[in-house]
Amino acid sequence: MRTDKSRELYEALRALEARAMSARKKSKPPPSRREVARLTGVAGLDRRIGEWLHKDPAKAKVPGTSSSDQLIGVVRVWSCWAGADFDERYWRTLLDEAQPVRTAKPRTDPDGAGSDDPRGVFRSHAAWIGQYVLPARLRDREGELRELEDFCTAPDTDIVPGYAWWQAGPWAGKSALMAELVLRRRPAGVDFVSCFIGDHLGNNDRDSFLQTVNRQLSVLARQGTQPGSGRAEEEFPWLLTEAAEACRGRGRRLVLVVDGIDEDLGSGPDGLSIAALLPTKPPASMRVIVAGRPNPPVPVGVRSDHPLRGAGIVRLLAPSPFASDVSDLARRELHKLLSGGPVGRDVLALVTVSQGGLTAGDLAHLANTIPHEVDVLLRGVTGRSFLPGDGDRNHLPQRVAGGGSRTRVLGHTELHREALAWLGETAAIGYEARLHDWAEEYRAKGWPPETPDYLLYDYPRLLRRAGGVAFATERLASLVLDPRRQRALLGLNSIDAAVSEVEQAARLVERDAPDDLATRAALAVSRDVLTHSARGLPSEIPAGFARLGHWRRATDLALTAPYPEDKAVALAKVARALVGVHDERAAETAREAARWAARAREESAPSNGDESDAEYAVAGAAVALVATGQEREGRNLLNTLRSYAVLENGAFPCTTAAKAAAAARAWHPQLAEELLDQAEVLAEALRADRHAEPAALVTAWSAIAEAAGSPGSVRAAGIHARISDYARAAPAGPESVAVWATAALALVDVHPEEAVELAQQAAGTLRSALRTRADTTGSQGYPELMLTDVAYALVATGAVDEARRLVEAVPEGLATSWFGLDLLAGARAAISGVPRGAGTTRPEALARKALLLAEQRDPGEALRCLNEALEAFVTTRRGGVWEAKLVTLSAALAASGLPADGTRLARSLPTPAEQARALAAVSVALAGAGNLTLAQPLAHEAAGLTRENRNKGDSASRRIAPDWIVGHSKRAAAYALAHAGEGERALELAAELGKPEGSGRRRATVLVAAGLRGPDPVTAAKLVEAERERLMTRAPDQSDVRGRIAALGNLIAAIGDADHACEAGLRQAIDEAWSLQLTAKGQGVDWQDFLVVVVLEGKNQQQDALRALETRERNSRSVPPWELPTAGIALGYAVLGDHDAARRVSARHNVPSDRAEAYAAVAGYLAGAPENAHLTSWNEDTAFTEMLRTLAVSQSPPVVAGAVEQARQFVAEALADGGWHHALPALARLAPEALLQVRNIVFSHLHLEAGGTEPEIHSR
Repeated sequence: MRTDKSRELYEALRALEARAMSARKKSKPPPSRREVARLTGVAGLDRRIGEWLHKDPAKAKVPGTSSSDQLIGVVRVWSCWAGADFDERYWRTLLDEAQPVRTAKPRTDPDGAGSDDPRGVFRSHAAWIGQYVLPARLRDREGELRELEDFCTAPDTDIVPGYAWWQAGPWAGKSALMAELVLRRRPAGVDFVSCFIGDHLGNNDRDSFLQTVNRQLSVLARQGTQPGSGRAEEEFPWLLTEAAEACRGRGRRLVLVVDGIDEDLGSGPDGLSIAALLPTKPPASMRVIVAGRPNPPVPVGVRSDHPLRGAGIVRLLAPSPFASDVSDLARRELHKLLSGGPVGRDVLALVTVSQGGLTAGDLAHLANTIPHEVDVLLRGVTGRSFLPGDGDRNHLPQRVAGGGSRTRVLGHTELHREALAWLGETAAIGYEARLHDWAEEYRAKGWPPETPDYLLYDYPRLLRRAGGVAFATERLASLVLDPRRQRALLGLNSIDAAVSEVEQAARLVERDAPDDLATRAALAVSRDVLTHSARGLPSEIPAGFARLGHWRRATDLALTAPYPEDKAVALAKVARALVGVHDERAAETAREAARWAARAREESAPSNGDESDAEYAVAGAAVALVATGQEREGRNLLNTLRSYAVLENGAFPCTTAAKAAAAARAWHPQLAEELLDQAEVLAEALRADRHAEPAALVTAWSAIAEAAGSPGSVRAAGIHARISDYARAAPAGPESVAVWATAALALVDVHPEEAVELAQQAAGTLRSALRTRADTTGSQGYPELMLTDVAYALVATGAVDEARRLVEAVPEGLATSWFGLDLLAGARAAISGVPRGAGTTRPEALARKALLLAEQRDPGEALRCLNEALEAFVTTRRGGVWEAKLVTLSAALAASGLPADGTRLARSLPTPAEQARALAAVSVALAGAGNLTLAQPLAHEAAGLTRENRNKGDSASRRIAPDWIVGHSKRAAAYALAHAGEGERALELAAELGKPEGSGRRRATVLVAAGLRGPDPVTAAKLVEAERERLMTRAPDQSDVRGRIAALGNLIAAIGDADHACEAGLRQAIDEAWSLQLTAKGQGVDWQDFLVVVVLEGKNQQQDALRALETRERNSRSVPPWELPTAGIALGYAVLGDHDAARRVSARHNVPSDRAEAYAAVAGYLAGAPENAHLTSWNEDTAFTEMLRTLAVSQSPPVVAGAVEQARQFVAEALADGGWHHALPALARLAPEALLQVRNIVFSHLHLEAGGTEPEIHSR
């Protein structure tokens, strides 16, 4: 036996034979293989069965495809004896897949395509057609096939059209004819790209069509990745042209076959049809064949000059009597069900309206009967009328798999239509209502563990398929937004299903109910909650599912990652795992990884610090492309890697090239050597760079040596010699510790004695450095950062105890970094035997174990480990960006009259710094509402949290947060104290932030002034005046005037209307600073200063201000958006009334979160929402934007007419980019119910209870 599928066929046949013989053991004549041969009429078949089912699996022969009819005959007899379902398509597909793997040879007419198909795209597509469309035998269609062949091969003339539209009614045999042409009667010199559309197949929309044809076109075009946009509908015409040109260049013709065009979901008046995608002028002599019923007519979205609108291309197909026979049999079976009593009618109706996914047990429950009766009914129709459903859940935990219960779906779209017609609309609605009531029953119970699989995995599909109907979309959104159901899916390790259905519901709501801001906000926060749960998902988990053959589950899990770069990395590992099991979808997955990597690049920015992550994603995708046989695409991507100066990792390009070489060696040794040559060139460039880290070159050489194959190869030996010479020449001192340790790891297998010497040298030097931190400060970093390298070197050379002693000797103050980060984790992992670079968490360890079990051919235990890893992962709480968003939610809840909820959420946050900021926001809201009794203790609680575990000079202080985060929390607490009337205490807290002239303390003092303008306007004015004087007396020589107006604008925002004289003085100061900037040589006007002037004076000189803003913005369009106050520019346009320009500028941001922030800022201005960014964000750009918004609301309020509608549109844009937290202040004004939905979802996942009017006060 030579493949996994051949073993599966062998075991399936053995099991079926055993069941058959057991069931017939008392019959006469007794059951035997000879009796099977007699019944099938094939002499000697019993001997062949013996060869196929030899007792030793290794000696068993795989039945050839020429024996398929004989095998099917055997299975039919055994199924009859065993009383089992006979699924001919299943057995034929399994037989095809079980054929021995053969080395690909150049062919002129290979299977599925006119070029080699190393990626398996056409083979997998052909298997799908064979399973669902292709008849066992096509009869009496020879004339039609010849006509189709002639159309495909006819020379180009004005007479021969580029299109042919074969039309016929239902059950005429259209799909069978097209499948026969594509798979069995391919004319010489023709390359087919095909798509068979069917409502019963669930692929009758544009997305499914494009997914199917684009991957086939990319093979013919020899393209691994599509051009920039990443949108399939935009890539389709480009790929079509490329594929057609490539075929013509090989002396062949491309023919596109689209069957079932009449079943397109998008063919309605408002739909986006498949027909509209088809080319008006087929490129490069290609031809297009479409097949379908005469009705519905050509969709309205198809151009008036499109060939589909011409009657000359229509060919009427006469019905096939054999297809009619099949349809008659199927109809009779369904009529039998329908007329066989209430149970049969109920079963047929439920299978019809449910659209698949119901088991016999589900049907029995809904039909109020016993499962056995349903089984008997289904057994009588399976094979003609019903197909197996697509609900394969064997990769899920046993509870979900349901013991292997099979689901059923009607086997033809026309059967589905006719069944609905027989039932009648009223009855169909009644049965659908039965499903809705069933779902409501389990919703009321809170989706307990015994919830049927259908309601968790298939019921949303029923609602999605009714998309476009407002109540169906509303019902779907309500379903997927139920946080208890979300948690039920997480509890079943089905985070991928939860994320997928939320994203699909969001697309439908955006289409059907774009103005429903509350639902859109709830969907956005749900996606954030769920993807946050998936953040950091060990990539070994999806790779493990791929290794076990569960491609869909693997890719779905990979795509739950919240960011494009994480999706790309996970998909690349899935692709490489698929290569290991010869899965034909590996290449497709690698291309998907490349697309996500390209998107990661597009959305990265220096301001976010994610450029390196994007490059690592690109590198992983490049290696995956090479590993899956896509040489050109992989090398092209490798060559786009940015220099190590951007990544601060000199070895990175070189190590990536080496990994690609290792991936290529199995299938293309020459390519591997070429890539290693490229890696060596990169290493030499690194050697010549005096700015590179000393150990980077050793890392690069080590990767090359490892990828070179045998350690004894000429290349590997030469590299090892270079490493040895380089390490011995390294200067004594801490800066060489990493060099020696890395060299020891590289040499341990080839020069063990030298490796031991180098490891000891590194350990000794590091041990000395640990005695005094001063010895290792400077450019080479801290000694604890070298510990991992040294620990792995010691362990590799057998000195495990010494590595352990070295770790124990590290002083406590050097063992922990900011936020409690354990700097010794890597060294401890080395001592524990964790592979270098592998994770140390329990989910990661379980996933590695699962991969090992899969390699040892223990799939059951491997699957158990993977599900255990998922369960351990989803129950782990992770902090980070998500917690900052919850600070914003705390503030919004309090500002909206829900201070108890805001306080409860604030206290649930994981760090004192986050708790302090959130509690400060709640206190400010209470003070604004006049409730000082509650505001004051919360402000004091926030202030106390800023001091928690913080003692100057104590290195353990870093376990909480660095000074800049603590400083931000102190400013927020000081602001809250000031709002609560505690001015003296607020100034004391601000004084803890440094000297009076320091920027941190001055910012805090201005915030205190802003807080005091209500309870103590006199003190507030004094503080503002003092800061104004400090600003105006700075740089008397006018050498530093940029930014002064922005600072003065911040003071106007702080004092507001509390002191008109103070405000007048500030405006005069701005006039003076403006004059200074205009006359200052070589400086020009600062962008932030310019925007403050626009906001303060724009309404008085609207047209002049608008022209000035347009000119300046136009001149800055070559500047990246992250280098400009882009959100502030958008606000400036909004203040001047140009909302289209505000939207256009906001959209310039390439980073979705930044784009959402800009949209939300404009929305907040138009809605008149209060700002609170100084409480919820420490980003200085955000602080300027919110200050500008405060100024705009107070100094240039929006025109009332149309402002609210415009605000809603900008909020919708922010939600589309995932910025629900940015949009909260505006949402609280525009759609207060949205805040309640967001709260309910977040509180449910955090296990918090909502409610209460007043927060509980904690004494401190």
